[in-house]
Amino acid sequence: MKRICLLSFLVILTSLAYAKVLTVSNRAGTPAQYATITAAMTAAAAGDTIYIHGSETEYGNFDVDKKLVFIGPGHNPQKQVALKATLGTITLGKTAGATGSSFIGLIIYHINSASSFTINDITIKRCYITYIYSYGNNTTEPTNWVIENNIIVSNLQITNNANNTTPNQFQINNNIFTGIVYYAHTCFFNNNVFIATVSSNTDAFYVVKNCTFQNNIFYGVSPEGASNSTFNNNLTYSTTANPIPYGTNFGTANKVNADPVFTNFPAAGDNTFKYEYDFHLQASSPGKNAGTDGKDIGLYGGIGFSESGEPAVPQIREFVIKNSVIAPNSKLNISIKAEAKN
Repeated sequence: MKRICLLSFLVILTSLAYAKVLTVSNRAGTPAQYATITAAMTAAAAGDTIYIHGSETEYGNFDVDKKLVFIGPGHNPQKQVALKATLGTITLGKTAGATGSSFIGLIIYHINSASSFTINDITIKRCYITYIYSYGNNTTEPTNWVIENNIIVSNLQITNNANNTTPNQFQINNNIFTGIVYYAHTCFFNNNVFIATVSSNTDAFYVVKNCTFQNNIFYGVSPEGASNSTFNNNLTYSTTANPIPYGTNFGTANKVNADPVFTNFPAAGDNTFKYEYDFHLQASSPGKNAGTDGKDIGLYGGIGFSESGEPAVPQIREFVIKNSVIAPNSKLNISIKAEAKN
């Protein structure tokens, strides 16, 4: 049955892609082409997709030296056996080949491109991730990363240069942040939620310049640390510095020190991320339909948010073999229920 489920998933996944799909599993009893991510990368060509099966065992650290797509089952998969694909430190910058790679539906400790080469055009979607360090060789700044629909529980450091004048042009949308964003220039932040932790600093940003902030919520962590930036239709609540815009920033239609009225979130205390929290806005929220796009401020406006982190391919929810005993030359009857994911 496991083999049939795997085959069904791969048929669906392959039909959505033009490149080759390689599979990895380090879990006994879960079949795949390769037991390690490194082995799959060695066999892959640039542009291929590597599907990483969920497992109780972490897959460890690895270096990426070519453009690849890495897809996991989601950081909170809605399955009967909800196994996740957990990775250690992913290093991107030892060669220039990793430019254009994507990471989707994974738990990742650290994405690090702080190495010899600057890596551009990286996509990180639907991941639970601790650190992202995107800065490269300290000569050329990274550009055009897409970071969306993630839970980022520590820091995002875009460059390593407080004097950077290169527009990074990062698209940072519909994420949950519990850490700090460092050294961003000309980036776009839409529909994110910034929440404070007991041990965190009080500011969301450090040396962030010429950026655009729209439809974000700052809950317990102030929007301070930005300059020459635009703040439109954001909401602050219970921070040490609620007013926006401030200093050299500008903007309009912001809601200052207004309770967003989340469906389920603690009013005070340890506001670290927990899966049981619900960041949907209640009907009484001042952020309801108050975004620049007429949708909600926060996670569920804009492109929306996936609580499961499951990749945007059809997900098999039920697989039933209807005739467990099969006579010679007869057919195996199966029933599959799948859910389309956006």
